[in-house]
Amino acid sequence: MPQDGVTRRTQGSGNAYHLNKPAICLATVAGYTDGYGLRQFNTFVSFMSGNTTSTGVYMGRRNFHSALPEAVAIFFFLVGTFLGHWIVDSKYRHSHRIVLVTSAALMAVFVILNLRVAFIAEVGIALLSVSMGIMNPAVARIGAESVNLTFVTGALNKVGSHLALAARGMTPLDAQGPWDTQLRRAGVEGSLWLAFCAGAILAGFVTKRVGGFELIPAVGILLFFALYSRDH
Repeated sequence: MPQDGVTRRTQGSGNAYHLNKPAICLATVAGYTDGYGLRQFNTFVSFMSGNTTSTGVYMGRRNFHSALPEAVAIFFFLVGTFLGHWIVDSKYRHSHRIVLVTSAALMAVFVILNLRVAFIAEVGIALLSVSMGIMNPAVARIGAESVNLTFVTGALNKVGSHLALAARGMTPLDAQGPWDTQLRRAGVEGSLWLAFCAGAILAGFVTKRVGGFELIPAVGILLFFALYSRDH
């Protein structure tokens, strides 16, 4: 079955596990946007593990007002992932392009509203969280390795797992060739973690220094890879 250029798999060679530029750039966008959300709203817009913990603590203290932003983020991220997977798993042509354009459009709406009107924080959190949720399925696999773009707890878990299996001299059960090793898969997951971290670092440097235009580069990158994505 043909796949979009952003998510295509290279079989029979090590190219599938070379630096995957779309995945790296999109993970950087996710880290940057998540960092922006943390700086702007004190809420993660793609890291739902942290939001779940915070929501639970606030609810345990019966501080429901403080739990609202994180709860909104969780709900709309779930909505976004539903929509993203529904689009990707559909029979639409260029489904991954649709996913990235939709994610960029939602982020652009946030930028416009943020520049022109004063809106409650939960509206901004909802727009950014659904944008991140929709984007996540844009790259679901690199080679045979399943990956996530917008959160990295699982990536760190997989790095540790692959390193442990490599230390035991084991090879992946679904290896695509002799080049497809546990160490190489650990490198794939580690590179996504580093990209997400780099995006968050950049957000810490840029946020609130460019007068409301902080997310425009992220919108541009999403649109670029939407155009880059093509059927093969």
